[in-house]
Amino acid sequence: MLYEGLFPVGKFHFNVTIGELEIPFQEVSGLEVETKIMEYRHGNSPEFYPMKGAGLMSVGNITMKKGVIQDGDELLEFFKELFDEKAHYADHTDRLTIQIELLDEEGENVMTWNVTNAIPVKYTGTDFNSNDSALAIESIEFACEFIDIDYE
Repeated sequence: MLYEGLFPVGKFHFNVTIGELEIPFQEVSGLEVETKIMEYRHGNSPEFYPMKGAGLMSVGNITMKKGVIQDGDELLEFFKELFDEKAHYADHTDRLTIQIELLDEEGENVMTWNVTNAIPVKYTGTDFNSNDSALAIESIEFACEFIDIDYE
């Protein structure tokens, strides 16, 4: 058998790099690429169903979550720069590249998602509850144009 004796890689060991900044996120979700289907049926077709073909591809928004760290202002300054100085992204030169690497038990790269032309679209601060002992979590969401997936 092709996969005999092999086990899937755990999803808990990964690196995220946004531009030149490596950020320790707790969770990354939304790594989705989908091909839209075009349907077509011409008027004199004897078949009572449409023909289907591949259409445009779409990429889902990527959401990243991390714990709020006291005196962790490097990330806060990064968020402020994204939302204040580059809020409108007039051209593609200001857009971001994001690299998400899945690592094995030894810290070696197994798989990489290279995200291009990312634009921050949403920042969510932590929620508050005086009866809860959970950690404070903040998140940022990016829209992007393309995801290239590489196995190492």
